Amino acid sequence: MQLTRSMINLGLSFSPAGLLTPFHLGVRWAFESDVLDLVLPSTPVAGASGGALTAVTCALDIDPLFTVNAQKTISMSFQKGGTLKEALDPVLDELLPLDSVEKLKNRGLSKDINGYGVGQSCTISYYELYPAGKARHVREFKDRADLLDCLRASCAVPFYFDGFSPIYVRDSWAWDGIFAVPDRWGCPDTGAEFEILSCPFPADTVGLKAIPGKTAVVSPHLLKNIFKGPGGGWESGGASASSAATFLKSAESAGIDTQLAAAACLMGPFSRVLLSLRPPASSVVRYFRDFCESHEAEFNELTSDNNIDYGGSGDDIKMTRKRKHWREYDDHELAYMALFHQGALSAYLLAAQSGYDGLPKM
Repeated sequence: MQLTRSMINLGLSFSPAGLLTPFHLGVRWAFESDVLDLVLPSTPVAGASGGALTAVTCALDIDPLFTVNAQKTISMSFQKGGTLKEALDPVLDELLPLDSVEKLKNRGLSKDINGYGVGQSCTISYYELYPAGKARHVREFKDRADLLDCLRASCAVPFYFDGFSPIYVRDSWAWDGIFAVPDRWGCPDTGAEFEILSCPFPADTVGLKAIPGKTAVVSPHLLKNIFKGPGGGWESGGASASSAATFLKSAESAGIDTQLAAAACLMGPFSRVLLSLRPPASSVVRYFRDFCESHEAEFNELTSDNNIDYGGSGDDIKMTRKRKHWREYDDHELAYMALFHQGALSAYLLAAQSGYDGLPKM
């Protein structure tokens, strides 16, 4: 299906992500940007685990870059030892406004441009171990404490969240949301006619597949068409050097740091897992910095011509936020902003592949 501006039949579903959640936030940022403008106030969103946090902050219209900062705080705390629950709780309490439930209820009443209610607003998924032994997809919350409990349940990764114990929520014992939707790698149903499923792990590795006419998948696997494996550059798969360069220039003009996105793509799955568990592993950050340093001139040359004709006007592609240079980030920021821009670039490529008006044809 071709993606178009302000789609009224679109839903966004975010998979479990561990501490790779900034990928989801980059996807959300790209879809909400002035360039793509896919997300409406009524767009239904859903998520499990780290994806649930993304869905809720999207529904509450919390700045995705602010949420990346919150993720950084969680990671820094988790790196010092202790449980994920101890790292997550204070950040959730600070991140979610006091009127979160009221805002979610009002969002659930949103109408599309034709005056019809859309989708299921915001869905958080977790798996109830006992007594029911079934998936739970929560769309209505009693109060803020209930919302926080459901988010904790969705993020309750066995052994990492709070030792060996499941979490108690709504008079039941629960575990992480990935167990709630095993056939879609934990991406819950949004109730929309067409859904985009976001996953920070390569979809072809975890077995997450698009269903023509019903779902599309945005994950790092899309960028294999642009970037080669470790030590490589662009021009791989079906993309020629010229089309890849045109696409990357377009993405740079849209505010996406293609250099950081490439570093995230090329660091390899082992480093991604290492980053996910106890970030930032010094070897991963060193790899990021070495890659950016060694490829800086190459990428500067690649993206220097902002007047290239790729089918859109300059006004169409401007972003309102000026991004920092990669040298300005500390180690945590560098790792997470690389994942953020990898997500943004993956979303941008999905839109281009769908034939989105004004983007280069890929």
